[in-house]
Amino acid sequence: RLDGVTVGMAQGRFHVYEGYDPASVVLPVRVLHLLGARHLLLTNAAGSLHPRNPPGTLMAIRDHINLQFASPLLGRTPERIENLFPRLTAVYSPELVAGLHAAALEEGILLREGVYVGVLGPSYETPTEIRFFRRIGADAVGMSTVGEVVAAGEIALPVAGVSLLTNLAAGLGRHGLSHEEVTAVAERVRDRFARLVRRFVTGSGPA
Repeated sequence: RLDGVTVGMAQGRFHVYEGYDPASVVLPVRVLHLLGARHLLLTNAAGSLHPRNPPGTLMAIRDHINLQFASPLLGRTPERIENLFPRLTAVYSPELVAGLHAAALEEGILLREGVYVGVLGPSYETPTEIRFFRRIGADAVGMSTVGEVVAAGEIALPVAGVSLLTNLAAGLGRHGLSHEEVTAVAERVRDRFARLVRRFVTGSGPA
């Protein structure tokens, strides 16, 4: 229970780059839904594609681009599936995104909004790839989240997502990328991130 709200929480997640198949990656989403979850809040660490959003920025995800070239819906048995071709037009619920912004305002937290592009990893991207991502409309890049959102779309589970922008992507900063930088920024912003999530879940978020 979080301030009186029943919450199901996963500590960490599975990634395709760890060797898990896409269907296994989204298993926690399906389990939480079967346990009664009515909304899904996903969080991740991501690289910023815009210098105006420096490390430490929080970004509400408005939409995504799936460049993992993998889907958790592959291999399903059609005759057993009610929603064979799920629509993802508004899988990031506008109402939940608005709730994130309201929660940020109440907590005095700057919250950007943008498009997340999911890639396979586990290598960081090249500068040319980053320029490509910017051209196709992405604002942040990471190695998770998109599969879980696709699974949520199949079961009509409204989604909200927040990216913690931990670094400037390749070619945008003055120095090379490192996992140590990512973890250091995540630790520095942890309390602010936690305040946003708590306020969203228990205050300005969904009923």
